[in-house]
Amino acid sequence: MCCMYYRYSLVVNGVETTNLHKRLILTFLLVFGGKSGFIIGGFVITTILVSMWTNAVRTAAIVLPIAMEAIQHIQDNRLFHVLELRTRYLHRSAGIGTPIMEAHFLIEGGVLIPDVIRILSEFFTVKKGLLIGISYSAVLGSMGSVVGCGGNLFVKAFMEQIYDYRKITIYRWVQCHLPLTVLRSFLLWFVLSVCYASDVVSSDHISKRAFEDVIYRRFAELGTVTYTEVATLITLICMGVAIFASYHYAEVVETEFEDSFFSDNVCVCLAAMVMFMLPQIKESRRRERKSTGKQERMLSFQQAVRGISWAFVITMGAGVCVAELIMRYSLQQFFDWMLPHHAVSSTMLLQLFVGFVGLVLAEINNSLNNIIIFAPLLGHMSDAVRVHPMYFIMPFAICSYFGFMTPTATPVSEYVTDYGDLQDDEFILPGIAMKIGCGLIVMLAYNTWCWDYLYLKEYLAPVSRQNRSSIDTNF
Repeated sequence: MCCMYYRYSLVVNGVETTNLHKRLILTFLLVFGGKSGFIIGGFVITTILVSMWTNAVRTAAIVLPIAMEAIQHIQDNRLFHVLELRTRYLHRSAGIGTPIMEAHFLIEGGVLIPDVIRILSEFFTVKKGLLIGISYSAVLGSMGSVVGCGGNLFVKAFMEQIYDYRKITIYRWVQCHLPLTVLRSFLLWFVLSVCYASDVVSSDHISKRAFEDVIYRRFAELGTVTYTEVATLITLICMGVAIFASYHYAEVVETEFEDSFFSDNVCVCLAAMVMFMLPQIKESRRRERKSTGKQERMLSFQQAVRGISWAFVITMGAGVCVAELIMRYSLQQFFDWMLPHHAVSSTMLLQLFVGFVGLVLAEINNSLNNIIIFAPLLGHMSDAVRVHPMYFIMPFAICSYFGFMTPTATPVSEYVTDYGDLQDDEFILPGIAMKIGCGLIVMLAYNTWCWDYLYLKEYLAPVSRQNRSSIDTNF
């Protein structure tokens, strides 16, 4: 699993080195947010799509400045439109009557315009909603792929090491959790519409034109599309097509996708190798390259090493080792008295209880730490009630990400709070709505379509017990 993380880190590092991710973000914003009346929704959708494949904090760090600049530009254009209509009737000696005048100068001059006060107040509300929306959407998007966050990779490694369960792949995870992501996106849009409703960012040409001005200005800062960006984009497309095609090829030949030669690990590894071989072509260095005959590579080994989170690698590796020791020596039985399966017989009620515990712990502790600590206990509980361990582990893992009520629950919320100077109580109301809604959506998913996609119908015992039973059968 660490090898999978290394390979994918190389791919992400290659994308970030070429600034392709910034160009893709601007393109998504122009496609989704450029539509009239859907500017805030465009930022939410873009953040979800990008954070599925890259680090959530980095995604928020790129999207937030663009969002704040766009909202500020829309506000300035709307204020200018109001002032242009109103100030033609004002005659003051200090330049108050000029059509181009900032709102705070007008207020300081003693002329209070109700429309200006209303616009400033409503834009302040919209900015808060946009900050919280980007924070939530970055967290929701990281659950959409197996490489989106560390907890997903740990669940994959835990199931492979302890249960020899190799059904979790990039393709199957997206196939299973993409409907979840869509439902949670609609829920987030509804919560933002209710809690931060305003008509200042409306469907008129002023908002749309101001938004497009900001996006095109950002495109101009990136410059023209380079050769390495095109080559990297083609490599990513080929990697996605290869993963999709290899999965269906394995179905045709009736073999396990995880055991086939062209698995998702192989596809990601080949994409990383291609990115390491791509040359870095720049206009200023063409003459130097012609004279020396050398080409600078787009990626270097030093850059790749710096891009890997070694703290995460150590934490995940140690967590898998500790979990394997606990399961091998049945140490989880010491906590058997704490588990609720003795008092509750219904597996669905047990799943609801497990999800509730995950929602509570999401506000207290890091999601990866919660999953590492409780995965062996949930495996023991699933073994006691004879259900598939993923039936308890996955709802708990996903609910552990829903730290929506406090600004310190997730790294993304901490970053957004510092960036936008938000107050602690501003997360409570939308956080409660998101936690309840997302928790119910997860329970619905793992009792309907996820039940079939992840093969949860059959009971699965730990590998040590499977080996022991096979030995007894042979004797």
